[in-house]
Amino acid sequence: MPQCQELEQDILRSIKELKGRNRIFGTAPTLDEFIDPLEEKSVENQAQQFKGDAEIVAEVHHEDAVRRGEVIEVDSDDEPDDNVDEEVCMTIAEMMSLCQKLEKASLTSTAECSLDMAKVLRRFRAQLSRIDLETARQTKLTSFWNPRAIV
Repeated sequence: MPQCQELEQDILRSIKELKGRNRIFGTAPTLDEFIDPLEEKSVENQAQQFKGDAEIVAEVHHEDAVRRGEVIEVDSDDEPDDNVDEEVCMTIAEMMSLCQKLEKASLTSTAECSLDMAKVLRRFRAQLSRIDLETARQTKLTSFWNPRAIV
């Protein structure tokens, strides 16, 4: 249909213009990625795992508490720790928060290298901040007012 093709071309022009104005970081999404983003599919799959709204709300509250450090998840003692060499998975925000805490703790320490440690942690946190800024994803203003809005 000519209307669909015209709409597709308009979307592609908009994406190209946003990329040209440095409003899209990294590679620009293709038309298929723009129309049907992977993030929405993962959210839909997660939502289908639950039976009702109460369970979804409880899971979100639990994840928030874990992220804030109020709740620490502990693995079951029944499971053997065969995967000791597994990679540590932390978000950039978690690493930055941990660096800030370690920096403050090292400054209160009486160790000789505490000042050097604080400098290294501050430099590492700055590099993480730069990486976080470079890989930041765009959001719509409506997502700040409507918590259910998916970007």
